[in-house]
Amino acid sequence: MAALFTPRADRILRRLAAAAVVAVLAFLVVATGIVDPGWFRGASAAPPQPVPFSHKIHVDDVGVDCRYCHTSVEVAADAGMPQMKTCMSCHLPLDPQPDMPYSLVWQRVQPLPDHAYFHHGAHISAGVGCSTCHGNVAAQAVPVAPQRYSMNWCLDCHRDPADSLRAPGELLYMDWTPPDAAVQAERLHQRGIVPANLDHCYVCHR
Repeated sequence: MAALFTPRADRILRRLAAAAVVAVLAFLVVATGIVDPGWFRGASAAPPQPVPFSHKIHVDDVGVDCRYCHTSVEVAADAGMPQMKTCMSCHLPLDPQPDMPYSLVWQRVQPLPDHAYFHHGAHISAGVGCSTCHGNVAAQAVPVAPQRYSMNWCLDCHRDPADSLRAPGELLYMDWTPPDAAVQAERLHQRGIVPANLDHCYVCHR
């Protein structure tokens, strides 16, 4: 009996079938949150926001405290995003007033997948400052993620957090650099942080 497909057609069909399987698996991986879709964007990509917003103008030029807009960053898992009333408390007296929508739905620059647990308040209380994860936002006209929040990146800090610990008054410094190793080691000891306890799966996956 003659073959239904030529060898060349058979190879093409096999490759198409393999590509279809890979595409379906990739869709399922992203759809289920196993991999953050932001990973495919790259660390420097910035999603569109509901209004043009410059961290540089607000933080560097005007001097707005991070906590004025991100009101729950010190106490909650979520840092909080500014609502219209927060923005208008400063913008309402301006003339002319900016053209803004009735409500604001901000897009996260680097969203975490659902299976990863992160608590802003815990990191702030431990002494981890904003720029450690978010970079120098005071220099960013458009907010960008300075790195991908990969599992390895988080674990590197959890296993050796000393270089990320700041004094309470230094948390908002955008150009902060760690002091010498002895000072950092003392801060680690004073705060009772045990790196071995930060290396368990349940710390980030609950």
